Amino acid sequence: MLFKTIKRDGWEVIDWIVKNGGSEPISSGTPVCWDIASAKDGSVVKPLDVLMAVPAGVAIDNSGARGSYDSVGRVRAYGYCKVNYSGSAITPGAELVATSGKTYLTLGVTFVHNSSTAEAVNLPKVFAVAATTSGTTTGVVPVEAFVRALK
Repeated sequence: MLFKTIKRDGWEVIDWIVKNGGSEPISSGTPVCWDIASAKDGSVVKPLDVLMAVPAGVAIDNSGARGSYDSVGRVRAYGYCKVNYSGSAITPGAELVATSGKTYLTLGVTFVHNSSTAEAVNLPKVFAVAATTSGTTTGVVPVEAFVRALK
């Protein structure tokens, strides 16, 4: 029997191959949830209140709207990637949470950011943990984060 040594660099990652179940394209860095409310076919959509308990992860590929030829893409469920962020200044360790209907993550309350203006965070809403520092943003910016959508 032959055993090969596999040399791996960096962290293990878990990516899903999914299809977009929404009527709008999904861009890389967008948080997505499994669509268990309408399609129930393994597709993903942007976060909605009824889907917050089933996060799929963060899109790492652009994908077209439901039914288009390019509606399939990868979603990072576990590991480092760029995520879309908007809101208060963050430092490594800040919990980034999804907001219903938004294509970006915002700051959640953590031991690092106990003065956050965010409401109490339910754990299923936490999609990622910030890995870099970012100043206050007025728009959406990409930040490096560790996605942990697997519960």
